[in-house]
Amino acid sequence: NMQTLAGGHAFIGWGGDRQNMTEFDSKGRVVWDARLLSTATDSYRAFKAPWVGTPTNKPLIDAAIAGNKVTVSMSWNGATEINKWRVLAGPADGQLTKLGEVAWKDLETAASFTTSQPMFQVEALGRDGSVLARSVVEAAHS
Repeated sequence: NMQTLAGGHAFIGWGGDRQNMTEFDSKGRVVWDARLLSTATDSYRAFKAPWVGTPTNKPLIDAAIAGNKVTVSMSWNGATEINKWRVLAGPADGQLTKLGEVAWKDLETAASFTTSQPMFQVEALGRDGSVLARSVVEAAHS
């Protein structure tokens, strides 16, 4: 199949045993090429479209404490819209306040803070500052 794209580009799904997909620019040059590796999948059409990953599970959190420093690691595998992470801390679930915010970095983001609080939670934030998802509340471990 062939899909026409903006700027005179064309996207072709070749189908068949190799299941290739190729995007050409307006001059016929290849600008993107891929192939499905699994032969267990049968696909004879391919389309290019925007995709947003919003996992159904909650973000993961790990809080490791050493003295009055805690390193919080956070991840939400498959999410594509995270801009920042908000880290919350407090004495108990339901009593958490903002400890800080850090920019999203790849699959797992880690940040260190000075605190004596034992409980932590993270919130994945979108570009507009909205909360996309929250982790469970976790106790820090040493």
